Amino acid sequence: MALNSLSEYSEQKEVMKNILFYSPDLSFCASVLMYFEKKYAVTTTNDFCQIETFLKSYDFDMLIIDSQPNEKIEQLIKQIEPMPIIMTYVFTRNILSLESQIRGYVNAILYKPFDFEEMSGKIDILLMN
Repeated sequence: MALNSLSEYSEQKEVMKNILFYSPDLSFCASVLMYFEKKYAVTTTNDFCQIETFLKSYDFDMLIIDSQPNEKIEQLIKQIEPMPIIMTYVFTRNILSLESQIRGYVNAILYKPFDFEEMSGKIDILLMN
């Protein structure tokens, strides 16, 4: 019986969608990892330079970036292969023009504070397409 459960668990892990999550906040990375561990295969990094390395080395179904829009993020988003992208950050009016440029390349923007259920719903919708 235990082997069947372990086997079922392994099969479930194999069909989980792979998500790469970036945040400079290590504790937020850990929170995301713990919250979504049973629903998605999440890889987290708090090192911006590692995003491209991960995307080139592994097959991800989605990228989530927890950072205010900036030129480095805009360049990264423009050059990666098409995949669903979600950005999360605290809204401020002084970045509206940069946000409007990036908005064309991302599928969703969630302003903090947000609820993990809201994020989970967005992920589910985007991964269905």
